[in-house]
Amino acid sequence: INIILSSFFLMANGLGDSDHISLPRL
Repeated sequence: INIILSSFFLMANGLGDSDHISLPRL
């Protein structure tokens, strides 16, 4: 996975529900 995509997923997980880790919410 690209660094940009991985960082984006981490940011999405942080902004989303802590219990729910999956695709970023748009």
